[in-house]
Amino acid sequence: MRVATLEEAASRMRATEQVGAKVAHELKNPLAAIKALLQILGDRVDERGARRLEVALAEVDRMDGIVRDYLAFARPLAELEVADVDLRALADDVVEVLADRAALAGVALAATGPAVTVRGDARRLREAVFNLVDNAIAATPARGRVGIEVAARGGGGTVRIEDTGAGMPPELAQAAPFTTTRAEGTGLGLPIARGAVAQHGGELAFAARPGGGTIATVTLPEQP
Repeated sequence: MRVATLEEAASRMRATEQVGAKVAHELKNPLAAIKALLQILGDRVDERGARRLEVALAEVDRMDGIVRDYLAFARPLAELEVADVDLRALADDVVEVLADRAALAGVALAATGPAVTVRGDARRLREAVFNLVDNAIAATPARGRVGIEVAARGGGGTVRIEDTGAGMPPELAQAAPFTTTRAEGTGLGLPIARGAVAQHGGELAFAARPGGGTIATVTLPEQP
């Protein structure tokens, strides 16, 4: 009886996720259209109107981020497109993309370490590191820092993200999807990162940083 109940609950959850993914997918095009129209209007309004449009564009971007997070979480794990991936180049790319966000938050962001090549899916690994660094920036106060350290480990490699924030509660590292302490967050960043790393046979571990903050370590094994 209990097994049947659990199977029924799991089936309902899968159905709900499928509906949610469909809705999220259908929202992508209208959001893109709204953003394009707001950008066009930006050239035709006065200063007061421009400020309001900036707020509207920021909200559209926030909604788009929520949609992208949900789609990344809800889609089935696709087969990996395995190729050589330079983890240092991947870290540098994440730094470049998030540089403006870090600067606005007053957080120093940098990557260090040698070029380390592993076999994996560059898109999925980048998604994992991006989410971890984005979370680290959000958790770090002004004048803090977030560092990404790449290192070789046997035939694989590690990517270590260290921040000087308040630290992550142990229960949050293992929290269920949609659990978040950020007002603007979806709670999907860590599950997406953990899934991508696990898909490579790797491990995502969290530890307290001495002096305050969190250290997230992605360990990727040697691939055949």
